[in-house]
Amino acid sequence: PYMHDGSISTLEEVINHYNKGGENHPQKNKSIQALNLNSDEQKDLIYFLESLTDESFIGNPIFRN
Repeated sequence: PYMHDGSISTLEEVINHYNKGGENHPQKNKSIQALNLNSDEQKDLIYFLESLTDESFIGNPIFRN
């Protein structure tokens, strides 16, 4: 789950959310704008973000609660 409240379930949905500039609401800062990434740029961003995941850390029992 992504976002502060777990409201977005996939990384692709997160990229889409920010690509369109987020949701409109009264407290939205006017400096928040759509990213306007094309589909290849969105895929590249997802691949990059996925490359930052350290599976050896995530799966290491030393770091489990």
